[in-house]
Amino acid sequence: MAALTLFFDRNLGVRVPKALRTARPPVAIKDHQQVGFAIDAPDDEWLAKVGTKDWVVITHDRKFH
Repeated sequence: MAALTLFFDRNLGVRVPKALRTARPPVAIKDHQQVGFAIDAPDDEWLAKVGTKDWVVITHDRKFH
């Protein structure tokens, strides 16, 4: 079974994921900028790529589709 990865989208910035990585949790922590997505990448673009990896998306976007 693959390890769990939490992906934080651009709406949460980099501070929360960075703090979580510092705590060394038993899951992988990735964020929008770290993975290399453009800050203005459309949701459909990055969601498709993240979805193929089976990562869990954490967001604060109320207009998420």
